Amino acid sequence: MKKLENLPEIADEMLKELEPDSFSWAKIVNEAAERQKPRRGFSTKRIIAFACSFAIVLFSGLTLYNNFKEDPRQIRTVAAGGKNAPQMVALSVPRGSISLSNSKPSQNIGIWASGNGGNFPLIAAEGRYYRMLTNPTAIPSEMLGRNIGSVGIFTDEPALQNANAQVISNVVPQGSEVYAVSGMDGAVVAANVDGSLRVFQRVSFSGHALVGGENLISTLGNVKPIAMRLSGVGTITDSDKISTLFATLRNADYLSASAPSKPQKLLIEFENKLVLQLYADSDSLYACGSFSCPDFFSEFAQSL
Repeated sequence: MKKLENLPEIADEMLKELEPDSFSWAKIVNEAAERQKPRRGFSTKRIIAFACSFAIVLFSGLTLYNNFKEDPRQIRTVAAGGKNAPQMVALSVPRGSISLSNSKPSQNIGIWASGNGGNFPLIAAEGRYYRMLTNPTAIPSEMLGRNIGSVGIFTDEPALQNANAQVISNVVPQGSEVYAVSGMDGAVVAANVDGSLRVFQRVSFSGHALVGGENLISTLGNVKPIAMRLSGVGTITDSDKISTLFATLRNADYLSASAPSKPQKLLIEFENKLVLQLYADSDSLYACGSFSCPDFFSEFAQSL
């Protein structure tokens, strides 16, 4: 009997003539290779990363959808020039949404609507010109006064038409009625623009300003003012001080029919919750023409 320590030599001698066929050899090699391949699976890190990516994509999609969905409070206005004119979307701004007593003195917000080309949105009637305000975008019909007339000419060039002969506009459709605002006849008018009664303030245009014996107060109406804000200076709400300030405006000297744009603005809030605007500088105000009134500015500073 051979000893166990000689077992390896015995095995080699017995198996030296045996060789695996090609099929068995390939099978053995393939099985060995499969055992060496790393096993893939969803680790915790992979699952968390996938979940985060999915959440980001979902949130982005919802945000884009909400941004492109039209706000139900929006109204559409169309600039003069017909159906093919560019549209702008503006949030509905109710009357009284601007309150000067709640505003910061440093604010320099303007409320005159701008236009395309050289003309702003306007109405011309009885030789007077009125510029559309951005605030409010609608007033109730109870604020309307007398019927001034209906728009006879709709044109992109109102300066070429005679405003003494008929009502002219570059934003109010032809045939639409134009009304004075109660208590502000000659200072403010209203007309229907895209289904809403819009407000227009008296301004100068193309060399036209005051009519007859009008003065600065004539272009602001007869409704009681309740607040005044001069941008960069301050806001006054005391009724006695406002009465004194208006008295100085009655004595303002008319300079010319021009009303150049100025960085500073004077906003006046009235009891009917409408706010009107004038440009201002060191000693003059500009809206329906240019007016020199240095006393107003010194009185305003002393009233703060």
